[in-house]
Amino acid sequence: PTCWPIPLTYPIYDSIEANVIHLTNILISDAEVMGMGRTVRHFTNRVDLWSLDLQEKIEEQIRQQLRNIVQQQQQPTDNNNTIEEKKQQSNIKKISIRLWINNVLVSDDFDWD
Repeated sequence: PTCWPIPLTYPIYDSIEANVIHLTNILISDAEVMGMGRTVRHFTNRVDLWSLDLQEKIEEQIRQQLRNIVQQQQQPTDNNNTIEEKKQQSNIKKISIRLWINNVLVSDDFDWD
């Protein structure tokens, strides 16, 4: 990824953790209000998904995927590409989250650049 929500700094794993927390919060917040509507007097159809268990499970999935992305970027390529050539290649990575918790399916796919 070339554009992280929270820029990568050293120590690198602290930056990854900050991005994991940020993406998890956005994902759960969006899922809670996705089907929400408004009537004249009140909001309807909001789903209360927030729980520590759900948050930890989503963080585990995102954390591993982001660490894999960083490790792939730090490893030399087999075909001896230069750093500049590597930057010009497509950096889009697919992130997938699949959770089933309390009879609620949380499924999300997004591209990370």
